[in-house]
Amino acid sequence: MIRDAEGARDELRAALLGVGVVLPTLRLDAASVAGEDPRPLVELGRCAPDVARQLAAVLRRCAMHSTYERNRQGAGSAP
Repeated sequence: MIRDAEGARDELRAALLGVGVVLPTLRLDAASVAGEDPRPLVELGRCAPDVARQLAAVLRRCAMHSTYERNRQGAGSAP
């Protein structure tokens, strides 16, 4: 379970790095991995306002691309 959460964290870190966004405190939440029955959570942590804006811009571009692709695929199909 914890290894899976570490993998998810690492995938997210790599994907963000690929678009130029670094969340300096991206990590596993310590409290969620403690105890007998851990339920790991990935903590995105804190970032400076400019990094938050960078992340927002990337997400907006992805959303616009997804909308464009859905519209493009829908335009080619018959009613």
